[in-house]
Amino acid sequence: MRITGEKSANYHIFSLPHHRDAEVAGILARTIAKITQRNIIVLFGIHLQSPTKEEIKEIIEFLELWVTRWSKEILIFF
Repeated sequence: MRITGEKSANYHIFSLPHHRDAEVAGILARTIAKITQRNIIVLFGIHLQSPTKEEIKEIIEFLELWVTRWSKEILIFF
Protein backbone atom coordinates (compact mmCIF):
# COMPACT_ATOMS: atom_id res chain seq x y z
CA MET A 1 0.00 0.00 0.00
CA ARG A 2 1.39 3.36 -0.97
CA ILE A 3 1.28 6.42 1.31
CA THR A 4 -1.60 7.71 -0.82
CA GLY A 5 -3.60 4.57 -0.04
CA GLU A 6 -3.22 3.24 -3.57
CA LYS A 7 -2.60 -0.49 -3.85
CA SER A 8 0.80 -1.38 -5.23
CA ALA A 9 2.69 -4.57 -6.06
CA ASN A 10 6.12 -5.43 -7.44
CA TYR A 11 7.33 -8.66 -8.95
CA HIS A 12 10.57 -10.46 -9.68
CA ILE A 13 10.91 -13.03 -12.42
CA PHE A 14 13.06 -16.07 -12.89
CA SER A 15 12.76 -16.88 -16.56
CA LEU A 16 14.03 -19.58 -18.85
CA PRO A 17 16.07 -18.47 -21.87
CA HIS A 18 14.00 -17.91 -25.01
CA HIS A 19 10.70 -17.91 -23.10
CA ARG A 20 8.42 -14.92 -22.80
CA ASP A 21 5.72 -16.25 -20.49
CA ALA A 22 7.43 -14.53 -17.56
CA GLU A 23 5.83 -11.22 -18.54
CA VAL A 24 2.38 -12.78 -18.26
CA ALA A 25 3.28 -14.40 -14.93
CA GLY A 26 4.32 -10.97 -13.64
CA ILE A 27 1.04 -9.38 -14.72
CA LEU A 28 -0.93 -12.16 -13.04
CA ALA A 29 1.15 -12.05 -9.85
CA ARG A 30 0.67 -8.30 -9.49
CA THR A 31 -3.06 -8.60 -10.08
CA ILE A 32 -3.47 -11.33 -7.46
CA ALA A 33 -1.21 -9.58 -4.92
CA LYS A 34 -3.06 -6.27 -5.21
CA ILE A 35 -6.41 -7.93 -4.62
CA THR A 36 -5.43 -10.37 -1.85
CA GLN A 37 -2.78 -8.14 -0.23
CA ARG A 38 -0.63 -11.26 0.17
CA ASN A 39 2.75 -12.42 -1.09
CA ILE A 40 2.16 -14.45 -4.23
CA ILE A 41 4.16 -17.03 -6.12
CA VAL A 42 3.05 -17.72 -9.68
CA LEU A 43 4.38 -20.67 -11.63
CA PHE A 44 3.26 -20.21 -15.19
CA GLY A 45 4.02 -21.68 -18.53
CA ILE A 46 2.21 -21.67 -21.81
CA HIS A 47 3.03 -23.05 -25.21
CA LEU A 48 1.46 -21.72 -28.38
CA GLN A 49 2.64 -22.67 -31.84
CA SER A 50 3.29 -19.39 -33.71
CA PRO A 51 0.61 -17.27 -32.01
CA THR A 52 -0.52 -13.99 -33.53
CA LYS A 53 -0.33 -10.75 -31.53
CA GLU A 54 -4.12 -10.75 -31.33
CA GLU A 55 -4.18 -14.29 -29.88
CA ILE A 56 -1.60 -13.34 -27.26
CA LYS A 57 -3.59 -10.22 -26.37
CA GLU A 58 -6.81 -12.25 -26.01
CA ILE A 59 -5.14 -14.85 -23.80
CA ILE A 60 -3.64 -12.21 -21.51
CA GLU A 61 -6.98 -10.41 -21.22
CA PHE A 62 -8.74 -13.70 -20.40
CA LEU A 63 -6.15 -14.65 -17.77
CA GLU A 64 -6.28 -11.21 -16.12
CA LEU A 65 -10.06 -11.36 -15.88
CA TRP A 66 -9.95 -14.94 -14.60
CA VAL A 67 -7.40 -14.30 -11.83
CA THR A 68 -9.19 -11.09 -10.84
CA ARG A 69 -12.44 -13.00 -10.36
CA TRP A 70 -11.02 -15.89 -8.35
CA SER A 71 -8.71 -13.63 -6.32
CA LYS A 72 -11.76 -11.74 -5.11
CA GLU A 73 -13.56 -14.99 -4.38
CA ILE A 74 -10.75 -16.43 -2.25
CA LEU A 75 -10.69 -13.33 -0.04
CA ILE A 76 -13.35 -14.96 2.14
CA PHE A 77 -10.65 -17.38 3.32
CA PHE A 78 -8.32 -14.63 4.58
